[in-house]
Amino acid sequence: IIDELRKLTAEEIIGGKTFWKTYEKWDKLSSARKTNTVVFMEKNLTDEVRSKVFDAVREALKKEAQEDKQRQAHTNKHDKCRLLHLRKDPRAASVWARAIGDKTRVELDADHHQESASSWTELANMFNDYATYVYENACVYTNRSSPSSAKIAVAGMEKIFQDCHDMNPTSPNRPIRDAKWVRQTYRDLKSQITLTFENYHRSGQQANEHPYDEWTKFSKRTGQDVVTYSRALFNSDELQAIGRTIRKDVARDTGILKEASA
Repeated sequence: IIDELRKLTAEEIIGGKTFWKTYEKWDKLSSARKTNTVVFMEKNLTDEVRSKVFDAVREALKKEAQEDKQRQAHTNKHDKCRLLHLRKDPRAASVWARAIGDKTRVELDADHHQESASSWTELANMFNDYATYVYENACVYTNRSSPSSAKIAVAGMEKIFQDCHDMNPTSPNRPIRDAKWVRQTYRDLKSQITLTFENYHRSGQQANEHPYDEWTKFSKRTGQDVVTYSRALFNSDELQAIGRTIRKDVARDTGILKEASA
């Protein structure tokens, strides 16, 4: 709704004063600014203009839902698996840092903070470069097979292997992905992984002799095998860092560091 209010011209607004250009996404506004927005709509817009704004918002949401449905229809577990490998890849670390990397409290609280579009585009280019960024399934022994030619699980990852042995992070002939797809897909994955990690962490069993088995107890609740697979790629500290919004040295004491919009 903020985007639509910012599009209004002075002629469409009572008093001729346009909406604040410094206001961006609703979820990034302070309580005071959210109140200002509601008051602006009530006092500065006619019923006709207000209806126009609501209609535009409904259309935008409808379009977004259609795009999301189409995106999901063409996104499979191999794509998500590849994205997690790219998140782990040290060659992409600096790009991830620019896109979603550790931020100070001031940067997070700033009203004008925006993610770097160029960084997400660069990540998309890396994702699409199957010749350079070649990955192999992390829960399967590389270049090794049993006498029966069956795949073999990495020691300790047998339960992860059961659900994820067929994942191919370098699956050929996949659609070319853009920055929006990378950002949204990663955001969805991060949310599921963070929720799973919180439940896993609360269990107090992450340090036992079967940490991978313990992870699968919670990852299966998401219904996404790729969340189970994430434990084959990342250790506990890395899983927690995926959901981290800010650096440890500037974080408030709120317990488990929560997932935030990327």
